[in-house]
Amino acid sequence: TNYVLLISDGLCTDTIHQLVERVEIDLQVSNDTVLCNSSEITLTANSPFSGTSFTWSSNLDFSDTLNVSGENTIMVSPTLPTVYYAIGNYQHCQEMDSVLVSLTDAQADIERERIVCFGDTTLLTIANLFP
Repeated sequence: TNYVLLISDGLCTDTIHQLVERVEIDLQVSNDTVLCNSSEITLTANSPFSGTSFTWSSNLDFSDTLNVSGENTIMVSPTLPTVYYAIGNYQHCQEMDSVLVSLTDAQADIERERIVCFGDTTLLTIANLFP
């Protein structure tokens, strides 16, 4: 947007033009996800502006930086459900977003032991305890 400021002392008028450009970083981070316990996942932040730097943290106040040199990805292996926060910095603008990584146990139940004669067929059933 171009703004025009007219300054007058009653006799003379001066005109100042100021272009104000609105920049939206359009920060996009990985979707919220469910992870199996003891697993790792790579979280990614992106922006359409090249030159955007990124900061990842597990605290909303960014007291623990999880990445180095403004990289856009981090590898995490949480032991509790955790929200990871990302800030994108481009020129003098910032935008923040977050990713929730929840955890689940992979547990299955299989039928009890059974005896099968040689040459016979059988059907084994397994149940996912966390569908």
